[in-house]
Amino acid sequence: MTADVDICNQALGVVGAQTIVSLDEASAGAAACQRLYPLARDALLALHDWRFATARQVLAPLDEPPPSDWQLVYALPSDCLRARYLESPFVGASLDPVTRFERRGDRIVTNLPQAALIYTRRVTQAGAFAPLFADSLAALLAIRLGAALRVDPDLVQLARQDYQLTLGRARAADANEASNRDQPEAGWIEARS
Repeated sequence: MTADVDICNQALGVVGAQTIVSLDEASAGAAACQRLYPLARDALLALHDWRFATARQVLAPLDEPPPSDWQLVYALPSDCLRARYLESPFVGASLDPVTRFERRGDRIVTNLPQAALIYTRRVTQAGAFAPLFADSLAALLAIRLGAALRVDPDLVQLARQDYQLTLGRARAADANEASNRDQPEAGWIEARS
């Protein structure tokens, strides 16, 4: 199982820095990882609709007046990094596929009563990360550590290239986890049968 320190050591290795045993140890690498790791993790989580970080929560309305152009105000879940869309909490309910909402700080404003929010949640346990996400996170962290630890710029450039490559692979693998059975065959494929 992957741990935070494993991802940090992978990143430190990319930029040629000394590896660490713990994020709490007294070293420049550990201090930089402790500061930069959560920021890099949350940035990468918010960048894509990762399946392992998807959550759904029925929102509780707040007893406060909404802005003039909205009817309802809801509290945002505390672990929400990115609000994706709203849906009706009722199974089989007919709903416009584009339900308007707006994120305002730690609030969601909308006109949808009894809304459920689909969102990207903050995942803090590295063992829950998809393997290619962990690789992408290590590459992103290496870029940030390179600047913080003032390492060879060529190593940081290699980390940038690795990040682009691993991020593309991670996104593709994540997208391939979805079922495509509900999509109809293209007309030209059906005609060949």
